[in-house]
Amino acid sequence: MLRYLVRSPCPRRACPNRRLFTDAADGELNGIIVPNWLSTDQVDERMKVWIAIGMLIARLPLSNDDALALLRGYAYSHNLTLAQVARQMTNHGLQPEALLV
Repeated sequence: MLRYLVRSPCPRRACPNRRLFTDAADGELNGIIVPNWLSTDQVDERMKVWIAIGMLIARLPLSNDDALALLRGYAYSHNLTLAQVARQMTNHGLQPEALLV
């Protein structure tokens, strides 16, 4: 269960010194203790998928669902995984417009 520890007497919403705590096996990132599972390859791959979706939305008139469907369709038609297509896009090896062809 996640809980907040307020280190200064200020309103809950406006407190700049609030830290997020989880269990003792977790790591620290920029003063915030984060769960270890955030450092896994699976999380990194999924974040690249969401970044690729954002790249598609920024360049093409698509919704989130349509952008994800376009990525999945391209991956399927090229015998790749969704993570591989997202990695290619985030490394700028694959342009968003290339998915439309």
